[in-house]
Amino acid sequence: MYYEEVFRELNRQRVKYLVVGGIALVLHGVVRLTADLDLMLEMSSANLTRFLAVMKTLNYKPKLPIKPEQFLSDKERTTWTEEKNLQVFSFVHIRGYQLIDVLLDVPLDYKISAQKKETIRAKGVSVPLICRDDLIKLKNAAGRPQDLADIEALKQLT
Repeated sequence: MYYEEVFRELNRQRVKYLVVGGIALVLHGVVRLTADLDLMLEMSSANLTRFLAVMKTLNYKPKLPIKPEQFLSDKERTTWTEEKNLQVFSFVHIRGYQLIDVLLDVPLDYKISAQKKETIRAKGVSVPLICRDDLIKLKNAAGRPQDLADIEALKQLT
């Protein structure tokens, strides 16, 4: 698994997260190529602090030229989404080929989605996966052509 080390460390540090996006599609059974890992985080200060510690430990840094600590600020994140139309905050590995995107403007309540999550095991690592219905809601909210195609692919699995 490409991001096995990330999942293992997020779990070890007790970060509250759900796998969403392309990798979630693949884990739900849709055949699709994706290179990045999309995460939905519980956005409390304590959880984000643990998440940033994991990013530092695993040698990820913000893709934007800012200090990682700026990600902790509700005000900064709101400015990014409202004024810059930033939908995700990206962390890139220092070697430059692994990318982790954290959703910023999420139309779902993390707590409710976490209660409905599916947990899968891959290579001995538990991976908290957003449920199919919530993944469809996220894809629908994004509304890009690829997201709409992803929704159709998910629906064909039933």
